[in-house]
Amino acid sequence: MASDFFQLAVYSTKGREFSAEVSSVILPGVDGEIGVLAHHGDYVGVLGVGIVRATTGDGKETRLVATGGFCRFSGTELTILADKVDFEAPTKGNLESAKSPLVIEREQYSLYDPEWSELSQQIGRLEALERL
Repeated sequence: MASDFFQLAVYSTKGREFSAEVSSVILPGVDGEIGVLAHHGDYVGVLGVGIVRATTGDGKETRLVATGGFCRFSGTELTILADKVDFEAPTKGNLESAKSPLVIEREQYSLYDPEWSELSQQIGRLEALERL
């Protein structure tokens, strides 16, 4: 009988951030959440900004914030290549003080400016950290 678990490996620009045998993973895609279970068909996708939730074999959930990147599921392994990975949320006061200047700065740009998109990604990362 085939295993109901698969290997998860999360990498950032710093190297390997997390690795475990898991039963399910929910990823933040650019168009919504992506759920992966064992025996899922091969898949390559683009990550958005949000929380990755991985359930390990003993039923514990590991949560981390991924900021952009790609994911690939093939056979029995899910690989996440994220631009940035955070495991802990800073205090609420620190989040607000980090987010406020970004929101103000973003208002100076048009939706079509690359700076607007980059600032929105940073703001999204902070909002995901608030939910962590």
